Amino acid sequence: AQLALTDPRIHRLLLIALPVLRFDASRLTALRSPGLVLVAGHDEFGRLEDVRSHLPDLEGSMAVEAIPQADHYFHGYTREVEARLKAFATREIGATP
Repeated sequence: AQLALTDPRIHRLLLIALPVLRFDASRLTALRSPGLVLVAGHDEFGRLEDVRSHLPDLEGSMAVEAIPQADHYFHGYTREVEARLKAFATREIGATP
């Protein structure tokens, strides 16, 4: 994620299970690339409310979504993660034939 702050080749960003309770993520408030932050509802390293409280300005440029019943590793929710990522890619990049 920090590379997106300095590398102009990065146009969109996906952040999955962002561990805001374990690492200082304050630099990420400067992110302006459109993107998706996908968090788990039962993530001991950072749930939706933790991401929103630690990075309140992030939602200005990025969508922040949660899979409420999932843990940090999204055990049992692989298809849901895939669906969310595909929906994001389709919205941001467009459908491919």
